[in-house]
Amino acid sequence: MDSRERRAAIDRDGFECQHCGTIDVLADDGGLEAHAVGPTTPGSATRHSLVTVCGDCADWLEESAPVSSRDVTDAELFQAVRTLTRAQAAAVSDAGEFATAATSLPNDLESNAERAYPADRRALLLTLDVVDARLEAVATVDRSSFDVTVCEALDAFLEEAGTLQAQLRTVVGVVAVLASALERCHVCLAELEAGVSCSRCETAPLDVDDLRDADGAIRFDAVQSVIGDSLEETSKITDRVVERTTVLAEALVG
Repeated sequence: MDSRERRAAIDRDGFECQHCGTIDVLADDGGLEAHAVGPTTPGSATRHSLVTVCGDCADWLEESAPVSSRDVTDAELFQAVRTLTRAQAAAVSDAGEFATAATSLPNDLESNAERAYPADRRALLLTLDVVDARLEAVATVDRSSFDVTVCEALDAFLEEAGTLQAQLRTVVGVVAVLASALERCHVCLAELEAGVSCSRCETAPLDVDDLRDADGAIRFDAVQSVIGDSLEETSKITDRVVERTTVLAEALVG
């Protein structure tokens, strides 16, 4: 990771961990890290795809196993699942707001939308990474002390929660397509030249040729319809996650 990009991201975020809120003005001494969100490759992340996190949160995100390192009781598993579902509920809300705001991008590019989009995207992707880490932690708990009913309910919950995570990332991907259709970078929203990577963050443009009509114009109504369908599917899966959560909670406390 380029140290200049890391420092630029930390400066932009006000030396504050974007997960837990810890502030460390001595970031140069290693108190803060820059966590890459979205599809990036080692060494390619720029400030536009980096989010500031403290050392503890960085370690936690990378290890993804704060629960599984030891045996847990029913009460501890219940608490871990509750924390996970709250984080995922926040991700669902953020994804809905992000996608809804994106539908107005064609008319709002000269307003605050251009400044809000990159930050909102980073925040949502960080939340999704946090949920992924919590999912991994819950999925790898030692189940030897739990009865069959709890294990079955846990598996059903994890399957639906994982499906919801995939759907939320699909929402982000659909919005990225919309940005690209507007000839904007789907990461930083800078203007793009046809077929050329973003001059600001070096992100490659997405292929949107399938969205063009016979005259070569982008069918924005089709893109916005896909966004709407994605949010509707997200709502359906969320309802199933709530059902599975209720069954698991009853198994744990019953």
